[in-house]
Amino acid sequence: MELTASPKKREFTGTLGILLACAIWGSSFFMVKDVVTYRLHPWILTSCATSLSALVMFLIAKASGKNPFSNFGSGIALGIILAFILLPQGFGMQFTTASNSAFITGLFILFVPLVNYFIFRRKPAKEVFFSVPVALLGLWFLTGGIGGINTGDLLTMITAVACAFHVLYADRFIKEGNDPVVISFQQYATVAVCAIIMSCLFGRLPEHFAPKTGLIILYLALLPNCAAFFLQFAAQKTVAPFKVSLLFLSESVFAAAFAWTVGGEPFIPMKAAGGALMISAMVMAEVASIRHSAKKT
Repeated sequence: MELTASPKKREFTGTLGILLACAIWGSSFFMVKDVVTYRLHPWILTSCATSLSALVMFLIAKASGKNPFSNFGSGIALGIILAFILLPQGFGMQFTTASNSAFITGLFILFVPLVNYFIFRRKPAKEVFFSVPVALLGLWFLTGGIGGINTGDLLTMITAVACAFHVLYADRFIKEGNDPVVISFQQYATVAVCAIIMSCLFGRLPEHFAPKTGLIILYLALLPNCAAFFLQFAAQKTVAPFKVSLLFLSESVFAAAFAWTVGGEPFIPMKAAGGALMISAMVMAEVASIRHSAKKT
């Protein structure tokens, strides 16, 4: 007799997969902060990590009998958006903290319904707009007000907006039939080319390349870029989309926890309160969007 897992068990396993992916993504913030502050120019770091990720995804695609260069237009488009996520985020990490970067990046949840409206003309729920002042108040506490907002925080805001575009267009391209492994290779290859160009124009090579830096690059390429992607994709087959979106909010929490513990970043109650307000705003926006979508169906 063939034994199959029940839907609830598959959903539970998928939920754990998403949480593990978020923990992996969250663990990368303090590592990136360490590398770009003391060891390597951020765009050179992005060049190395995404080049390695592209190579891994290329090999997986070839081993699976897939054409890595099929529908390359979608992969390039998604890669350009991803470049606007990774390049400003890495560069901004030189000026802001890992926890700030994580919480501000998480604001993409607020931008998704807004981008969805302006690009695809899908009207968001009115409650989404009520969450914006809460998020701004949280950002105020997190950064210390207008006077405390630095270049890194502003650059990371570009990342948050780009994340919203990436979420929407990735969903669109996958639903159009693009293979996730193939399009992943294509987007990482595109980011790698962009990062290499930026590195050649503005980057600077380190005087010495420490083994720890190489290990961090390997970690970033294999775990946050490749393994976490597979966990997310596998989980989305069994976990409802609204639950996936809410689980994504844990990335900011994991990132802050890693930064305040193993990352050595000082814990500041005011910043923690700001982060909590921002997460509350994200939850408000996501729940409102879910209810709005449910009313339409």
